[in-house]
Amino acid sequence: MHSVSTRYGLLEGVDAAAVWPDGTPRSVVVIRRNVLETPFGPLVPHYEADEKRHLRVEPIHFHRDGTLKSLPLQSRTVIRTPLGDYPAELLTFYSSGRLCRLFPLNGKLTGFWSWRDERRLTEAMRVETPQGERTVAFININFHESGRLKSLTLWPEETLELLTPLGPATARIGASFHDDGSLESFEPAAPMEIETPIGRMTAFDPDPEGLCGDVNSVRFAPDGSLAGLLTPVNTVTVKLPDGGRRLFEPGSKTGLCDEGEKLSAPLHVGFTPDGVLLGPKAQAFSRAECGFTVGMGLFPVIAAAFPCADE
Repeated sequence: MHSVSTRYGLLEGVDAAAVWPDGTPRSVVVIRRNVLETPFGPLVPHYEADEKRHLRVEPIHFHRDGTLKSLPLQSRTVIRTPLGDYPAELLTFYSSGRLCRLFPLNGKLTGFWSWRDERRLTEAMRVETPQGERTVAFININFHESGRLKSLTLWPEETLELLTPLGPATARIGASFHDDGSLESFEPAAPMEIETPIGRMTAFDPDPEGLCGDVNSVRFAPDGSLAGLLTPVNTVTVKLPDGGRRLFEPGSKTGLCDEGEKLSAPLHVGFTPDGVLLGPKAQAFSRAECGFTVGMGLFPVIAAAFPCADE
């Protein structure tokens, strides 16, 4: 074991470390108690594994300039954030040193430790959103570098009531906000019919990958106009200027938890002031030069169970 010097203090009992090309620390694993002096107060990095939630010691990560990038904590510690005080087991930071994300819990799911086991260790907390105070159980809270709320990622079975440019809506998984406080995106709790510039479509993602509230099925521009959606059931036929046609439709994918389960891979649809973007590569088509027909396909839309280790 050796020690590593950081701008927050000396890390001792280092079990593993990686460095940037200039020799500054990139990631460090410690197996001895250390205290780092941070802008958020003295913090104790994770240094001790256990048999349930942390089967290994989590590494501390640093940006290239030596500032903290992510800091797993040995125990839940109350952190003062721009939106109030919250308990945390994991913090991530911008290179400016400002807080990026806060995770109240950081246990790892296994066949012996399910999300329900982890969820029982936390509780719903008050969050001041651009739409007023909400009380929800969240997996993480994400901040813009300005300190304003960027997104909330919710626990399974948790929902969030929102006022959207389309009217009141209930979100699952999460919601995100532009830096000016306007709603950027949300994940509908159920398939939601939306009037779009090319016709009525159903927005929903039955099996979101990444389980993060940053990017969701329904997206808005800062002015409130519809920026895009994911649809698991609609097709879009584009009539091209030369008379040709292009069909875009949802695909299919294997369920994350059950390889025998086939789920819809939603079609990506985006909108610009004068165009439509279709498919995973966002192929652009002019609304003035092309015609668009929205259809309905027969695709599996069953919402997958969020976690594989459900019980």
